[in-house]
Amino acid sequence: MASRIAKKAEDTRGPPPRVPPPLTRLPWDMAKDEFGAQGAEFLGAFGRVLVGAAKDEMRRQVLDNS
Repeated sequence: MASRIAKKAEDTRGPPPRVPPPLTRLPWDMAKDEFGAQGAEFLGAFGRVLVGAAKDEMRRQVLDNS
């Protein structure tokens, strides 16, 4: 798995795959330089989780206000 992540990171300097729209504007090339391919993939996965949790929380707040 680690070699696939590293190979994928070498092919492109863009964001990790399946990153939600707010995270596509981040400097992923700098993240890959600083943390390596695996670190950037981890940050992308963690960002997806955080964006999903934030969206769920916003939905709950809208439902609670009704």
